[in-house]
Amino acid sequence: MPKYNIYVTRRIPERGLKMLYDHFGKDAKIEINPDERVLTRKELKDKVKGRDAVLCLLTDAVDDEILEAAGPKCKIFSNYAVGFNNIDIDAAAKRGILVTNTPGVLTDATSDMAATLLLSASRLIAEADAYTRAGKFKGWGPMDFLGADITGRTLGIIGAGRIGATFARKMAKGFGMQVLYTDLFKNQSLEQEIGARKVEMKDLLKQSDFISVHVNLTPQTKHLISKKEFKLMKNSAVLINTSRGPVVDEEALVEALKNGEIFAAGLDVFEDEPKLKPGLSKLPNVILAPHIASATFETRSLMAEIAAKNLIDALKGKMPAFCVNQGLQFVPTIKNKKLITRTDDRNAKIRRKNLIEIGEHVLKETTMSNLIGTSLQNRAGYLYFKDRCWDLDAYENVYVLGLGKASAQMARNMEEILGDRITDGVVIVPEGIRKVSLKKIRTMYATHPLPSEKGVKATRQLCELAKKATAKDFVILLISGGGSALAPLPPDDVSINDKMETTKLLLKCGANIRELNSVRKHLSQIKGGQLARLLHPANVLTLVISDVMGNNPSVIASGPVSPDPSTFADALGVIEKYNLENKVPASVIKHFKKGLKDPSLETPKADSPFFGNITFEILGDHDTVLQKAAEKGRELGYHVIPLTSRLFGEASLAAKNLAKLGKDFDQYRKTFSLKKILLVATGETTVQVKGQGYGGRNQEFVLAALEHLTQDMTVFSMGTDGSDGMNPELIAGAIGDLETLKLAKKLKKDPQKFLKDNNSYTFFKAVNGHIKTGYTGTNLGDLAMIIIS
Repeated sequence: MPKYNIYVTRRIPERGLKMLYDHFGKDAKIEINPDERVLTRKELKDKVKGRDAVLCLLTDAVDDEILEAAGPKCKIFSNYAVGFNNIDIDAAAKRGILVTNTPGVLTDATSDMAATLLLSASRLIAEADAYTRAGKFKGWGPMDFLGADITGRTLGIIGAGRIGATFARKMAKGFGMQVLYTDLFKNQSLEQEIGARKVEMKDLLKQSDFISVHVNLTPQTKHLISKKEFKLMKNSAVLINTSRGPVVDEEALVEALKNGEIFAAGLDVFEDEPKLKPGLSKLPNVILAPHIASATFETRSLMAEIAAKNLIDALKGKMPAFCVNQGLQFVPTIKNKKLITRTDDRNAKIRRKNLIEIGEHVLKETTMSNLIGTSLQNRAGYLYFKDRCWDLDAYENVYVLGLGKASAQMARNMEEILGDRITDGVVIVPEGIRKVSLKKIRTMYATHPLPSEKGVKATRQLCELAKKATAKDFVILLISGGGSALAPLPPDDVSINDKMETTKLLLKCGANIRELNSVRKHLSQIKGGQLARLLHPANVLTLVISDVMGNNPSVIASGPVSPDPSTFADALGVIEKYNLENKVPASVIKHFKKGLKDPSLETPKADSPFFGNITFEILGDHDTVLQKAAEKGRELGYHVIPLTSRLFGEASLAAKNLAKLGKDFDQYRKTFSLKKILLVATGETTVQVKGQGYGGRNQEFVLAALEHLTQDMTVFSMGTDGSDGMNPELIAGAIGDLETLKLAKKLKKDPQKFLKDNNSYTFFKAVNGHIKTGYTGTNLGDLAMIIIS
């Protein structure tokens, strides 16, 4: 019996089908729709039942009902098209079904078709052809079929992605056309190459002689060109559409062509395809083509190969290169929720459940697919971020480097967004982290929070790749919290053990992140802007997940590509502040004193040329966590009070203050008859370790808050990275209330004794108060909450 059951909704070029047959052989039953027509909805629903994979076309409407009909075995709907607006990709993601497309193959064919339509429409070719075939041509006449000149005229491009930009280049270089464009993003390479100008939509419509549409179909772009837009155009204008039919209001187009508001149009796509709006086919001044922009032997065959390869990869358990529903990525959860909600007090149980629900919402909303996938886009070879655009074809190599707890998940997103455009890559992550399957990017494992020889070896690999980058290369650098410890490469005169001992002493003293970083930067060959020195003069896009208050680039992961305001004198000052001069290894003191005398050893400052080609962008931070927690709290019916995204200081003191504030709000709640209140704070506290126990700042925060709570309060604190301090197992944080204290009293566990010994881990293990998520793949600091109800 065949292992796989595959359905193809319409025959595609043989090269794609041959790939399927050659790869699977007798292991698959492959059924192909034998009819050269689109299946009815009922037929499609029946045909996809029980399939492992479906290869479909843009003409197949795949909604949640069709996906449900496919059943739980289905791994993929591989779309034979660049577009994917025919598939409900969110519904597919929820069902665990991959959706893929075939991007990057239509550029020349579609841009050539746009040029064909522009030339034909402007010179009335279809009308002249019909006239000649009808036998009406009796000889040349000076007034016959007067069209429009093209050379030197103004071309307006609506959507300067790969196809739009390629079309613009061809027309500018071939016919000397002046190019205006409108897009969400600035296309710098197009501007530099042909002098294109980015303008507002209304200005493009008013100034252009020819207007060509190249946008995706979204709710925002439906009827992008309608009555209002036609009235702004010149009456001599020619409109071309090779994108999606509904982008142009066809009824408005018919009126504009009839009334002479525009001169002509050329269409390869239609609003109600394959139907035409009434009157359109009877107009002589419009060219109508049956959606054939990609209809070349080479292009259609390559599309078939890509669609087949996507399907094969999915069934082999690999992530296809062109997956469009990135929501299938790992979403962390609180794994022991049943245990920590176990209590006889109904109100306490509800509070705990709601805190867990809010915590899980934060983790879900801050996955890399949400933070990166919504910000970074690869539109057929152009990489867009906010108002910036990079033409990936302009670079010889694309490298991806990363360091930090979130860098593996970030790298996975990079592979999904960039696919085979990545030349090579290295990311450094904590050992024990959930394994992320990467194809082009190498994963190196290191220790955290204390550095080790593993980190040194990993950092050397990263640096070797960084040194390869030239001015002709593009580098994406992925940075998140934990990068400092994970990427230690000490100077030649300091061993990793000496650096590790220094870090350990500073952590035990309760040194804050800025103090730690000023020391670590001056005991490193990459921190404090020194990685920027290695990468120079490559173009670098730095994407950052920040767990640092204020998002100071020089502090996050010790600022590997940011100017370092700290000095050797500052580093030595931190050692002196905590009276560690006689405790840290002698090699460290010797190196710092050497740096005081030799300016060439100092980290790069703001006036250094190494930072000229580096773009630095924050994707998520403490404010993100605060907003997402507040969002879910309101959804659950709480009166939400977002206290701060700058929670800092000694964990036990911060907890005490927050709990006391909670008491005040409890009185406020009763005074104003509020049913329930949620207090939210984010940031990162510290613990000055004096005892011999296990724990972390989040567990200590909850332990310190317990004795200050009322019967109506429950406290929760969690590290968004899933790791809280030094413990025998991976713990994210803790949750507790007066029910926790009752259980502790029953077990004869004195909270104060555990607090004094910095042994919060052992306390919460006994009372079932641990929050366990495993490594989450993100790192946005801590989330502390109190529910009052």
